[in-house]
Amino acid sequence: MRRKKPTPKTHTTLRAEQSFGTQRRGPETERQGGRTLVELRLRDRQVKAANRTLRLSPQFFELYCYLALKRLNDPDGQSGFVETSAIKGLRGWRGNDLLSIGKQIRRHITESAKTGPALIEGVQKTAGPFRLAVTRGKIKLDVSTRDLQNYLGTLSEREPLDDEAESRLYQFVDHISRGTIRTADGLLDEALQSYRAALAYADESYQATKAMDNVARILERQGKYEEALQTWKQALLELKHKGQQKSWAEAASDVVGGWVQLRLRNFSKAERLFDKALEAVRDTGHFQILGDAHNGLGVLAKQRDEYSEALSHYQQALEFWILAEYLYGIQSAYFNIGHLHYAWGKKLARSDSRLALQRYQVAGRWMEQCISLCEAAGTGYDTNDAEVTLSSVYRKTGELDKALATGETARNIAVASGNVRSLYLAYRSLLKTHLLMHNADAADALMQEAGRVLSPDRLKELKAIADKPVGP
Repeated sequence: MRRKKPTPKTHTTLRAEQSFGTQRRGPETERQGGRTLVELRLRDRQVKAANRTLRLSPQFFELYCYLALKRLNDPDGQSGFVETSAIKGLRGWRGNDLLSIGKQIRRHITESAKTGPALIEGVQKTAGPFRLAVTRGKIKLDVSTRDLQNYLGTLSEREPLDDEAESRLYQFVDHISRGTIRTADGLLDEALQSYRAALAYADESYQATKAMDNVARILERQGKYEEALQTWKQALLELKHKGQQKSWAEAASDVVGGWVQLRLRNFSKAERLFDKALEAVRDTGHFQILGDAHNGLGVLAKQRDEYSEALSHYQQALEFWILAEYLYGIQSAYFNIGHLHYAWGKKLARSDSRLALQRYQVAGRWMEQCISLCEAAGTGYDTNDAEVTLSSVYRKTGELDKALATGETARNIAVASGNVRSLYLAYRSLLKTHLLMHNADAADALMQEAGRVLSPDRLKELKAIADKPVGP
């Protein structure tokens, strides 16, 4: 249906609109809502008006921010109206069609009018356009308009980039993309260089935090936990400086911080960060972050031997990553579910070898599928966890030749990626297999090779296994 053009501002029109809550335009608005002071607190995610705090969903808080920004950027006070098509561009409104957006705002205006002056007005009831029904001088922010703009991320409202800014954006995207490709190829040192190079071209808050989060995650995978922790803290400071504490960007950073704390075995801190991330994006449609948070909580539940709860989190992570079409995450879910069944089997082996064997077989199927998916996609070569676990599964099921071949693959991946943790796991897996196969000479040669590349502590752990094998 073709929308009617806005009717000129006449007294007749004003009387006709009075049935729609208390929204009005022009001079009538100034008398009704224009004198109301509206405090918009980005740091607290609150809107206050007439000495009361409005009860707003994240979706409507975002709308108030947008309408306030439009009003503040309207120099003569005669406009500030926003079309529903522009509102649809906001993060919390993207899943709605234009008619639904108009209806939701209309209901909000009607409900607001029951307890005080409605702070939003519209030219037409459900078609809009809409604006904040207060003057510029009655809008108070706790951050700058620039920070409010960054929070909203309304790219369509920006002026076209000049040549220099455009060039920097291309450089940022290029380095981030190269880092992602290098990570998928398992080339962590090169990925780290690319992400750090991207940081030098980051002009926006979300760009800086994205680059720093990626740097922190690579450092975590390389075992440089303290450096990763400091980088993650820098990312959070960047967000706080921009007034984005509860945005999707902080949720993504919280996931990275959770993984670093998990590696440092600060499990309570890790759980709080994963829970915080989950709460921040629960209803926003950020499926990748939702999957990341559930995945982290699954790892923590597994640490506590809470296998059923861990499996539930992993399955939820897999669902969200499928929705996000996040291939790397899907591979991770396959691995985590397989490794969970493997750990479950080890626990059952103490009381019921038959049930343990069933778990090992399930673990093997998940690991084989994980590796197959990685090979098909040409990704997942930054760690060798799937190969290490599958090699262990083959040892548990007596398939020693397969265990040895898979262990060799794990070593090759670790050498290519430069992942120190993965290299140790590969040596440990190969050593156990050689001992089971009574390959004494091969085991000795392996220890000599490991002695040239591993730290003294890691080498000591391998020597303890060689001196006293404990089975498959």
